[in-house]
Amino acid sequence: MDFYTYLPLWHIFLSYFRIVMTESNCALFASMLMIVLATTERFLKTFDGNAISFCRKFLERNRYLVSAFCIVLACGYKYVTYYELDVVHNEQCSGFDEYEIVAGEYARNPTYRFYFMFLLRNTLDRILPFVILLTMNILIVRAVKGEERRKLQKESVVSNGKAVSSKTHRRNVKDATRALISLVSIYLLSQSLQVFLTVWETINRSSLEDGFPIIYSYLNDIVSIFTLLASCLRFPIYFCCNRLIHTASIDTLHGMHLACCLENSKKPQEYSPIHGLPNSLECGGPLGSPDSCSKPSAIYDEKLQEWRL
Repeated sequence: MDFYTYLPLWHIFLSYFRIVMTESNCALFASMLMIVLATTERFLKTFDGNAISFCRKFLERNRYLVSAFCIVLACGYKYVTYYELDVVHNEQCSGFDEYEIVAGEYARNPTYRFYFMFLLRNTLDRILPFVILLTMNILIVRAVKGEERRKLQKESVVSNGKAVSSKTHRRNVKDATRALISLVSIYLLSQSLQVFLTVWETINRSSLEDGFPIIYSYLNDIVSIFTLLASCLRFPIYFCCNRLIHTASIDTLHGMHLACCLENSKKPQEYSPIHGLPNSLECGGPLGSPDSCSKPSAIYDEKLQEWRL
């Protein structure tokens, strides 16, 4: 639109951008709440205690309800985005200057702009989630190290068990540490530029818009790209760092491929779900292959509602 200076695209954009902006903010905040919720459940499974056990069982039994509450909370918190933006019709102008995007009724209030848009949003949307995720992941990594150390001590009395335990210890700690560093780094990189721009806009917006208009436009686009990139990289990070997710994903893709092959060959009786694959097909080997069971398969526990190796 800006590159080709096509006026009808500008009018179409003005007709929907407030709605799409509100929906995207709701989706981003709901996604952040889901990440915190998933990390909290993982945190509760790592530690023991009466209160922790109660909270863990509550989350396991009410996942759909808690997830729905997070979505409703995100929509209720972010719906005001629609009223923070407005479009003004300049009748004395023509072309691209005929319509202008300005701050809405809420955003023109200095008190609302400072306390809600600046302090509250930067705290709830960026700083607090980052601190919570960082703290819980550090505690999880420490707990994993302690648990593996205790297992290592118990298994060290078994002949040739020390080398195996040391290998398992290093692998588990490496996986947890790599996931922590990757997730926290991605989240920090995707939010740091937004925080920087928000601070600058709050302190002196005119110097940013008048002094560096081109750079300001590109930075706003980069912020959106960073957010999308961080969302797209979450599953690859878990896929690479979490053996359960890695194995379950491979088995799922293998099952989908198997279903397509069997459907084409008209042999549906040889296909079964992931948690019920025949032994000859569990590990991806061909029928009758001697090493067909050399690869472990992920099994979904219906009672606990989680994947297990």
